[in-house]
Amino acid sequence: DYDKPYNYNVITKLPQTIHQYETFIVTDEVDEGLIVNDAQVTVDGDTTKAVEVTIDGNVVTATVTDFASLAGKGQIELVITAKIDPETDISKYEDHLIPNVANLDFTNESGEEKQKETKPVTVTPPPTDPTITKDVEGVDHLDIDYDKPYNYNVITKLPSNIEQYETFIVTDEVDEGLIVDDAQVTVDGD
Repeated sequence: DYDKPYNYNVITKLPQTIHQYETFIVTDEVDEGLIVNDAQVTVDGDTTKAVEVTIDGNVVTATVTDFASLAGKGQIELVITAKIDPETDISKYEDHLIPNVANLDFTNESGEEKQKETKPVTVTPPPTDPTITKDVEGVDHLDIDYDKPYNYNVITKLPSNIEQYETFIVTDEVDEGLIVDDAQVTVDGD
């Protein structure tokens, strides 16, 4: 759903010599098709003051500020909460998938500056166009006797952004050779 928040988990393994590093920065430039709501960081599952998180629009940065306190620690986990921007034109994305990658920039104990990038992860927005199907007693064709009642089922999958619609009408023009006894509408079976 467009309003449903998704968590991106960026897990970065810490080197054994992290306490000797000069810089260690995880950056996630979240795609413009998403909206960043929040970001939190933990070290080995615990909250920490050794890593500072900043959010600037869709750019989330986790910067190590206290290298000594990370000695002997295993990993940093940056959790970015984002949702799909309802204004996103999904047709501009390959296979309708919104990609996301994170980068790690660091200067190690030898003074070498390096960068690594994650493999892309993706989210797919739900369809915004409704779908409609029709069957007769659950099949495409039914041989039936005269005067025996049977049911047509018209099933419409509502779009995820239904609240933005002004009207939504489902019409079934039944053949004049048939007599309609009753019609019922349910939403999610209710």
